[in-house]
Amino acid sequence: MDIKEIDIFKISAIKYQSFVTDDETTLAIKYSGIYGEGSFGNLDGIFMHFILAGHYFALNPMVIIIDLTELEYKWGNTISRIINFFGEMEYDGEKIDKKVLVITSKKNHESLNNLSTHLAFGQRYFFNSEEEAMQFAKKEIERYVE
Repeated sequence: MDIKEIDIFKISAIKYQSFVTDDETTLAIKYSGIYGEGSFGNLDGIFMHFILAGHYFALNPMVIIIDLTELEYKWGNTISRIINFFGEMEYDGEKIDKKVLVITSKKNHESLNNLSTHLAFGQRYFFNSEEEAMQFAKKEIERYVE
């Protein structure tokens, strides 16, 4: 058996950009590309989750914004690991009340909304624009800090 070097960032063709507010209370990750359909998307979903989890545990933000406006998605369950991030992760009492804000587009809104109806727990909200999501995030942070 031989051991070879791997690059975990090459398991998926999905691209990402990550952003954080000055006070690090809000993490935003924008994913782009084509999410594979059905089981062909499993590695895409795992990669997206890996990126989100790494950023979350490094920064511990109060709110996560997932921007999927440039992601083509039709169906596949593994993407639920990011839209239902706090429901999918092992959590303590503090994290259960944190929310994931998802910005969708015509490329994925209907499919993501359908998937969301099958998720039993976790808090996720869908938005049509970054502005709407940021306004909601600001209110959540104010509520969280009180």
